[in-house]
Amino acid sequence: MSDTRPAADKMETMKVNSTIQPVTQGNMPTAQSNRLKIEPSFSVAMSRRAMLQAAAAGGIALMGLGDAARAVVSPQPPMLFGCFGVMNAQQAHAINARATRFIFSIYDLPREIANARKAIAGHGPMPWNFTMVHALHKAGIKVALTIGWGPWKPAKPRPLPAPDSARGKSWLKITRELVELMGDHLYYLTLDNEPITYHYPIDWQGKTLDSKPVFAWYNAVAREVHRVKPALPIASPAFNTLEEVVRYEKNPQSVKPWVRWAATRTHEMFAWANANELISAVDLHPYVTSASYMQAALAFARRQTHKAMLATEWGQNSVLHTWINEPLNRRFSARWKLPHQQTNAAYVKACKARPVQLEQWNDFVNTAPLDHNFIPESYEAMRLNKLIMSAYFSYAQYPMVRPIDVLTPLYASCTVVRRNGRYQPNSHFLQSYIATATRAAGRKA
Repeated sequence: MSDTRPAADKMETMKVNSTIQPVTQGNMPTAQSNRLKIEPSFSVAMSRRAMLQAAAAGGIALMGLGDAARAVVSPQPPMLFGCFGVMNAQQAHAINARATRFIFSIYDLPREIANARKAIAGHGPMPWNFTMVHALHKAGIKVALTIGWGPWKPAKPRPLPAPDSARGKSWLKITRELVELMGDHLYYLTLDNEPITYHYPIDWQGKTLDSKPVFAWYNAVAREVHRVKPALPIASPAFNTLEEVVRYEKNPQSVKPWVRWAATRTHEMFAWANANELISAVDLHPYVTSASYMQAALAFARRQTHKAMLATEWGQNSVLHTWINEPLNRRFSARWKLPHQQTNAAYVKACKARPVQLEQWNDFVNTAPLDHNFIPESYEAMRLNKLIMSAYFSYAQYPMVRPIDVLTPLYASCTVVRRNGRYQPNSHFLQSYIATATRAAGRKA
């Protein structure tokens, strides 16, 4: 999940896809069915890589790009509009999602890969996330996968390893095994999740790009992925803090020192991605306060790079940072007989502990400073800036995330009483998303 807090404040947030179980796990009991999960689809992946490489030679000139962008932008395929979060193929089709995104933690992967190997040999079920990626791919849903190296999982996190260290070699081996098992079912592999806010300052030290530990590590991972699956497109680590950087560049005197630091890291990461020939696209996480800032953030990113762009997470969560700690709206608290001094964050936590009826929850969400037109207007900004994939955050609510990240998912799976055992739509978000996804797919509503 994207936000601009320090890593220590985000430890629980990014456990989402490595810990929560999907609605339908679909584990297979036999060795035969487990082997079916890793049958390759090489021709599809190969055609993507060939298309990207061939298109680069005859790219479309785009005015106003940054110096590192080398003056051309490759022609882009139509945007795949989808949703981030644990959902099966049936659920994806029900909301017209044509793409989704998973994130795997390096600290979980050894166990999951070992279980996958056992499943292939006929000893136990395939891990649910491996099963879901295969099923989504088979159903025509494009899957982007992020490997997270960040420090949210271990009790005492460490900086990134040197590629030739024992830990570095072990992590590269895990990467190789993951790509061998799953690479043919992926649309893109993203090299990391939001390193600008997750990794330690020591990872960014160095006078040149090549001397910085963070880029030495990404270079090694990209080479390993490409060596195992040359046809698998690789995306840069995810860029967040884009709105903060845009605001900083408009008025450098008005922001906190950490934003200046983030702006420097953002430009360095764009320069590195542009120079690395193994990187086919840049991955963006534009969590912004408004649709106008979505356009500004994407236009900023487009000026920095000639490569394809995808957004594997995005939303309007950022506008809630101040509001979430304010007292409940007086009209809302009076109607539902709640203490006015209770904060919005406390109310969300109470709803997660004891879900309320949909009417009450929707009434609460409508007190938040959220734009009902944010999803369609953000889609338009993405279309204009030629993104090739978009994954809205998120399909359903997750109990371990921060209160502000519970307000905007499509389904109120944690805070609202289920109806006939099913999740209920979260305020206006599901309807707005489906209308936008239907339009993006070229279908009639």
